[in-house]
Amino acid sequence: MRWLNEWQPPTKIQKDTGAPYLHDGARGFYLCADCGHSLTWPEPSATKKKDKGRKKPAKEGRDLYEHAPKCPRRGQQPVPCAIVAASKAVTLRIFVDLPLDWEQASDRYHRWGYSRPPPFQWTPSNRNNPSSS
Repeated sequence: MRWLNEWQPPTKIQKDTGAPYLHDGARGFYLCADCGHSLTWPEPSATKKKDKGRKKPAKEGRDLYEHAPKCPRRGQQPVPCAIVAASKAVTLRIFVDLPLDWEQASDRYHRWGYSRPPPFQWTPSNRNNPSSS
């Protein structure tokens, strides 16, 4: 089984400002391979403000794209990437005999499916709360 996540489509603002994206259907993730930070593309300010009075000192150590302070790629634009995972897929099918009138009694019978990632170990104690593993 192969799982591919390219994130959501780029917004009109991202396209207009020249933000990099994978294709029209997916922007991709802005991840830095060196520092591990999730990077951002600076949005243009909607309104220009008039600066009055003294200027505030610039924040030292802050990167425009939010790389870590000691990242070797500091100041470099983000490169969009997709997240891919591959693993063996296992299918467990349980067949249940239902009465012939099961469609008329839909309030008593429900179709359902359950999918879990491999690291999650299902036990009866976390059946009602799958996030607590």
